[in-house]
This record gives sequence, C-alpha cells and structure tokens, in this order.
Amino acid sequence: MSSVNGTGNLLDNKGLILPTATPLSTGSKPQRQEGQQLTVDFERILKNEENKLLRVTTAYLEASENEWSVQEQLQKERDSLNQKHKCLKVDLRRIEGEIDVLAGAKIESFHAISELYQETRPAGNEAILDLIFREVMDGYEEVNSLKNERENIRARIATVEEQKVVKQTEIRAQGKKYDDVTTCCNAFEELRSRTETHSDEISNAQSTEVKNSCMENARDWLKRVQEMRNDMNLLLKWINEWKSGDEAALEKIPLVSVCKASGIPVNIFETLDRNDKRTSPNEPSKKAKKPKYSDISIVATGMCIFAFY
Repeated sequence: MSSVNGTGNLLDNKGLILPTATPLSTGSKPQRQEGQQLTVDFERILKNEENKLLRVTTAYLEASENEWSVQEQLQKERDSLNQKHKCLKVDLRRIEGEIDVLAGAKIESFHAISELYQETRPAGNEAILDLIFREVMDGYEEVNSLKNERENIRARIATVEEQKVVKQTEIRAQGKKYDDVTTCCNAFEELRSRTETHSDEISNAQSTEVKNSCMENARDWLKRVQEMRNDMNLLLKWINEWKSGDEAALEKIPLVSVCKASGIPVNIFETLDRNDKRTSPNEPSKKAKKPKYSDISIVATGMCIFAFY
C-alpha cells in the first residue's frame, strides 16, 4: 500500500518516492530550485527502475542463451540418430540384396544338380544324391544366416525410430521453453526501453509545460511498472498483451485487477544470486552467475527476481 510522506510525494511499499502530479513551478527562485530538484530526483528514480529492469532482462537473456544451448545439443543428438538410421537402412538394403543373389545362385545350382540326378538316377548314383543334399543344406544355412542378420538390423532400425520420436518430442518441448524465456526477455527489455524513453523525454524537454507533461506521463508509467512488480498477474497479462501488439490493452492492464492471469508457464530459474545485487546505482554490476533452473511458473520466478531488486 502507498502512503504520503512529509513532502507530499507518494511513497510506495518498496520505499521508492514517486513525485506527485504537482506541476513544476515557474514562480520564485526557491520554487524553481525545488522544481529542478524534483526533476532530478524523479529522473534518478526512473534511472534506478531502468537499471533494475536491465538486470532482470540480462538474467533472462542468459537463461535464454542457456536454453538455446540445450536446444542445439538436442538437435545434434537428433542429427546423429538420423545418420544412424540412414546407415542402418543402407545395411538393410545390402543384406536383402545378398539374400536375393545367394538364393538365386543356390536355386540355379540346385536345378543343375537335380537335372544331373535325373540323368544318372537309373544307375543309382548315390554320390549325386549326397551332392544335392549338401548343396541344399549349405544354401539353407547361408541364407538363414543372412536372414538373421536382416532381422537384427530391422530391430535396430525400429529402436532408432523410437528414439527419433522421443528426441523430436524433447526438441519441441525445449523449443517452447526457449521461446517462452525469450519472450520474457524481450518483454522486460520493452519495459526497460519504455522507462528509458520517459527519462529521455524529461531530460530533453524544452519548456516547463512540456517537462510537466512528460513527468506526469512518466509518473503514470512508473506506477504501472511498480504495480506489475507487486502483482505478477499484471506482469503476465502485460507480457501476453505485449506479444499481441495491442497498445490500447497495454495501457489498461495495470489499472484493472486480474483475478487469474492467462500466463506463460516457463521453467527459468529460482533466484538471482543475492550477492549479485548492486549497492548503489553507480556501482558496476558484478558478473552474473548462471541461473539455477527449477520447475516453477513465471509468476513465482518473477516474484523471486523482483524481491531481490
């Protein structure tokens, strides 16, 4: 809940002071100085908020890069399975060709020996009968060996095909995960960019009237951003509407209570390292550690992230 401090400025529940809608004074020198200080303070608040959003965006960017690395590894494994499947298919065609050739040769040999037996049968040539028997048995064993090899290759092909189906399912799931994390990264960058734009508009205002208008717009925007920080349902809905490109819907989101957000379920990371927080806006940020992943929704994730900023 917000409260009003002694200067009439709005104090939010995170301790950030939001200047009220009081216009900048064009009267006496003390009043002008007070107005100038108000502008400086407000620009500092905007800059702090921009820095916070930048760090969250950076964390999501690193998470996105990590998810893409996993995706690339899965794709390499799929390519390896495809190559293995291709080689097994070649082996299968080779074995089937050998079976056809061997079977054809044995049939021709058997027919030739059978004709010889027919010619010599009246003489009772037992040697021919032995030759026929050996030829038939040898052919059976050779062909049967090739058939066993063929069945083995077919079984290996079936196994690889099952592995390909599983791998493709993993790739689709990982692709969805990567897309969701990337969407969050882009959405936070959009929040940061718009905050930066408001800050620039105040700095570049050429008149008190324009500056007053810019500060009022920036104040409304900052209030919306901080509402999203306090209620992740609003942030989720903002992200979904931002994806649709509906600016009118974006303007209304933080001002309407959202009972249940149609959020984007994302597996990202539990928290940002507490030690990675900056102690002041001007202090360089430390090198971010790789995020830890867990099976939590973007709502819980965002709560953890913003809690540390």
